[in-house]
Amino acid sequence: MGAAYWNDSSGSCIECSAISPAANTPSIEGSTLTTQFSKQNMNKNLACERKIDEKNIDAEQRRHVKQNKIVRQERQVQAAGPSVLIPSVPWNEVDIGTVAKIKGRVAIWWDRRRIEIVKVEVLKCTDLEVKCWNEVRDFRKEILDIPWSLTRNEELQCRSFKERQMRKSSKDDEKKRFQRRKQVRMEK
Repeated sequence: MGAAYWNDSSGSCIECSAISPAANTPSIEGSTLTTQFSKQNMNKNLACERKIDEKNIDAEQRRHVKQNKIVRQERQVQAAGPSVLIPSVPWNEVDIGTVAKIKGRVAIWWDRRRIEIVKVEVLKCTDLEVKCWNEVRDFRKEILDIPWSLTRNEELQCRSFKERQMRKSSKDDEKKRFQRRKQVRMEK
């Protein structure tokens, strides 16, 4: 997981985190996968010519099916769009001092707020920076500055959600206390 501190020009730094890509992941375009599949086909042909036992051929077929499944899953994920688990980050363009527009969700980690990155857009010129500043200004003026009002039904939903969270946390606290007591008894 990659983490960085981003400066939003407000005087505070915001920690942002994203899941970094795994090394040597196959690309969907097929450069890595095509060579793997062609090697498999070549291996299958050699296996037929040399009459290698059926167990090895079955293993090759299982690997081929597994790789096809991985490719299908990756395509489905890309069709769904970016998310916290699959962020859209141009890793080759991001470097120290890069100006970027980050979209994500607020999360709490070790009692500190941070942004879990969903999408990063590198701002390559000042015009894009100014456009981004204007978007932030408009968002603050049109959305955040207006007092939010909840209907009675929405208020009840929020309260019941908070109460469920509190009950769950109190149950978790009870479990932890019980486990500590059990450990103390075991040590004696």
